[in-house]
Amino acid sequence: MSALYDLKKPVSSASRQPTGFLLWSGLCRIITDVSTETFPIDPRGHENPPLIANVLSGSNGSSLPEHIITQLEVAEARLEFSGRLVIPDQPFNIPEQDFIATFSDFGATFENKPVELWPRIFIEFSSDEPLGGSQVKEFFKRLTDLKVKSFLVQPSSNPVDAEILYTRVMYCLHKSGECYLIATNFGRLFGIGLGPILRAEEQQLLYRAKLYRKLKFIQNVFRVQFTIPQSISADEVSTIDSIFRGITEGEFITRSSEGTFTDITPSEIDLTQPPFDGIGRFSRKIGNKVSLFGKNLDVGPITVSLQKAELADPNVVRQIRSGSTQPIDVRFAVLDNQVIHRFESYARQPRKRLLQRLNRFKQQLAREEPPELVNLVTESLQRDVSSEEALQIAMGWTQYNELPDRYCPQEPEIDSATGHWRVPVWLVYTSGEGGPVGEIIIDKKTGVIINHTPIEEMRSRALSLSNEYDEEVLATARKFMDRHDKLLRRLAE
Repeated sequence: MSALYDLKKPVSSASRQPTGFLLWSGLCRIITDVSTETFPIDPRGHENPPLIANVLSGSNGSSLPEHIITQLEVAEARLEFSGRLVIPDQPFNIPEQDFIATFSDFGATFENKPVELWPRIFIEFSSDEPLGGSQVKEFFKRLTDLKVKSFLVQPSSNPVDAEILYTRVMYCLHKSGECYLIATNFGRLFGIGLGPILRAEEQQLLYRAKLYRKLKFIQNVFRVQFTIPQSISADEVSTIDSIFRGITEGEFITRSSEGTFTDITPSEIDLTQPPFDGIGRFSRKIGNKVSLFGKNLDVGPITVSLQKAELADPNVVRQIRSGSTQPIDVRFAVLDNQVIHRFESYARQPRKRLLQRLNRFKQQLAREEPPELVNLVTESLQRDVSSEEALQIAMGWTQYNELPDRYCPQEPEIDSATGHWRVPVWLVYTSGEGGPVGEIIIDKKTGVIINHTPIEEMRSRALSLSNEYDEEVLATARKFMDRHDKLLRRLAE
């Protein structure tokens, strides 16, 4: 027998903590677990970190002929020209647009005037020594010795298309590792090399790219144009992902620890049947329209179903038994964290037909961006199952399989062979002692239990541990009684 510390006791449905964010705020509130990030859409780009950059030298960099430098020499420390930023070996071209270059004693800035929703670009160079003389001429003569102080790429405005172009340019800049500014009348002005992107920034960029490609597809299907707010809430991210999955899959599953169904009349509830009397299934149609960024999208009837639901609010029972006829809100604990959503109008269509529209959309994207970005559109926005959620799912499993409270799921571990969560199950006594009786394997992406030790095998192991524990307790009691008898004999002598 082993002593066990920091035990994770099974929790009741009333104490289960909801995870995630609100979805379907009309006749049903589902808490769905998406990334907790918000997405600030500030045209000034305060949320977009500057790129790590340097001036390229040699054949890839800046070595302008003298006659071109002479042409660039102007009386004022300002230069306006037409040009474009070129990212080598990418399937798109940023269109030609106007640039303004402003020169000073210790450097220069280059900034574009964005066209056709392409991103705003701002590049700042600095010099350790004063440029002196003609700042424009000296800048280009000494360019390879200068530093790139700042290189910013920012969305030019807040339509969905602007964000798609922004994420496309950012991703391809990092993928290529270099870019060039080419003036229409003078040729290449300079080249810039880019340093590696931080892992956290890369993940945020890809998540952002995924989100806006889904939004673009939703726009196309419902023929609307969204005006994106300054920030996108986690609730809105959940709604975007669910609408996208509904119109491309018809029926799909999200993860949630609870769900509240609103405006249910007491006559619809049978207190003698699950999930009002024990764990069971609950299903309800929740409406035809979904609101997103001020647009009401007619998606057709939506049905939400729970397979392992347990009534989480006992007030519902008291309210019904009191004879009330007023509509009530009913909150359920979702013990398996699996919520089924069915978009009836799309679920009835052949899967092939739903995929045809999506594939056409992906083909359009593929004409102008790498396949890595195109394929993001079909990836879920819901994050992987966390350790805490895996533990909660395992606890729910012990509940709906009616295992006693002594069957305690322990700290989840990632299985090195499969990449899924492995949750040990121990038989634990109030003394803190116990031992393993089995394990549960949980899919890290979906939260589905894909394997577990057979319940009868768990019970058999638990019985063996219980017998062993009882023998240890009996032996400890005998030792105590022996010591007690010896003490009494000494006192009697």
